[in-house]
This record gives sequence, C-alpha cells and structure tokens, in this order.
Amino acid sequence: MYAFCFYDTSNKTLQTFILKIQVMKKVIVFICLYGWTTIFAQNEKQQADDMVIEANFSGAAMMYRMCMEQDEQCLMKLFKLIYEKKVDLQSTDELYQLIRTPAERGNAEAQYYLGEMYLIGNGVSKNDREAMNWLRKSAKSGNIDAHNRLKTISQDSKVTKQTRRKNIVSLSAGFNEMTWPFSNKLNIELPFFNLSYERIVIDKMFNGNGALGIGGVVGCSYSKYFDENYYNIIFGIRGALHYSFIEKLDTYIGVMGGYNYFLETYYTDTYFLDEPTYAIFAGARYHIFNSISVYAEAVYGYSIVNVGLSYSF
Repeated sequence: MYAFCFYDTSNKTLQTFILKIQVMKKVIVFICLYGWTTIFAQNEKQQADDMVIEANFSGAAMMYRMCMEQDEQCLMKLFKLIYEKKVDLQSTDELYQLIRTPAERGNAEAQYYLGEMYLIGNGVSKNDREAMNWLRKSAKSGNIDAHNRLKTISQDSKVTKQTRRKNIVSLSAGFNEMTWPFSNKLNIELPFFNLSYERIVIDKMFNGNGALGIGGVVGCSYSKYFDENYYNIIFGIRGALHYSFIEKLDTYIGVMGGYNYFLETYYTDTYFLDEPTYAIFAGARYHIFNSISVYAEAVYGYSIVNVGLSYSF
C-alpha cells in the first residue's frame, strides 16, 4: 500500500513538472518569435527610412507595409507617404483605413491627421464636427500641431464673425482748420461733425485679415463771428482698405471725394459757393463690444482729426 501511494504521488509531481516545462517552452518560443519579429520590423523600417532619403518612395512604402503590423511607426510613415501623395493609393479609402486604427488606439499624431482629413474632406467626407472632435483629442494628448490648428480655427472663426458685419455707421466730431472764401479770416478752427456709412464689398482679403469698404459721408460745421454766420457742408463718397493686425482692432486707410458747400450770412446778405473737395485719411477702430467700437482718424483735406463711435451690423 505504501508503494502504491508513493508511485501515485510521484506520477502527479511528474505531470506537474512536465506541464511547467511545456508552458516554459511556449513562453520561450513566444519571446523568441516576438524578438525576431521586432528585429525584423526594425530592420525593414530602417531600410524604408533609407529609401525615403534616397527618394525611393515606392520601395519605402513596400517596406513600411511589411512592418506596419509589428511597428505602428511604420504604419504612420506609410500613411504620410500616401497623405503627402508621394505614392499612389491602393484604394480610395486606404488613407482612412490606415489612420483610423491608430487614432482609435490613442495615437495623438494619427488623431491629428484624421482631424485634418475630416476638416478638408481628404479621403473622407468633409465633417467639421468630427474634425474638431479628433483635433481636440490630439491636442489633449499633447500634439502641438493639433493645438496650433485649433488656435488657427478659433482665430478664423472670430475673423469670420467680425467680417459678417458688412455695414458700418460712424458718427464723429473733430476740427476743421480753414480759410473762409468770403472773408479775410484765416485759419479758423471749427468744430466739425461727421456722419459716414460704409459697406464691406470685398471680404477676407490678405489671408482673411483684410477688407475693402465703400460708402458715403456727410460733414458739417457752424461758427458765428459777431453778426456773421458760417456754414460748411460736405457730401462725399469714400473708400477704405481695412486690415486687422490684432483681434478687435481694425486699422484702415482711404480716400474721399465730393463737394464742399460754403454758406455765409451777414444780416440780409447771403453768400454761397460750392467746389470739389477731396481727402485722404487713416484711422483705427477698436471694438469694445461685438457691434460697437470707438475710433479715431487723421484726415488731410476737409478735416484734421475725427474721434467718435461706430456701429456695425
């Protein structure tokens, strides 16, 4: 009986030992296989990188395809070759198929490229919502390109909101230094009131920061000297070229042409004269609210300086 028990115990120990040996063999085989495939993938990737340097893009693409299942960097490099159109697509949706898997795994670079594809409709249907979703994921993972892209989109959006306001109405007060045509009074400084309307006719110039506006202006001034009354009224057409260097600040230069009407009354006598007039101006408008801004402009012509408020709609 003791011999039987000893034999049975030894048999179980032997079986356990054999089982451990089999498991160890599988682990060793797996490690060897993994090491071999890793070395093989690294070798193929290096060869492909060398081919890229030599501008052998088709050969590099073939090598990247061979190692992309073992090395995600190979997949990304293959994708870039196709994305940059250095090699041809095998199918119309190959670009999407290559980048979708690493993007879903959390590869920040892949998420950035997938966002770009959705943004411009390259390889997929254009979808701004999906584009923003992938770009935000990439930026959250630390991708600088995605962060900068989101910043650019945000700035473009703000510019678009501003340029949608096509009409600008401005009211200002300034000074007009002039010589009256009916008297010997020289260089009389008069308060000058100015009302102008401008319509943006060409938008998104100069990479989205510029615009061209055309409109009209009415200006008037009044002064009294003893029993003499002086009126000066201007009607004109003006055009301005706008450019936004920074957010909320609109700088512009322009020209104005029109007619200047002089009227002087002295008791029962009235003197009237009209003559063509022109002006060159430059100014800056700062938006304190979305539709309301303060502005100042220097003028050469009918006025010296104007300061006032603008309403955009």
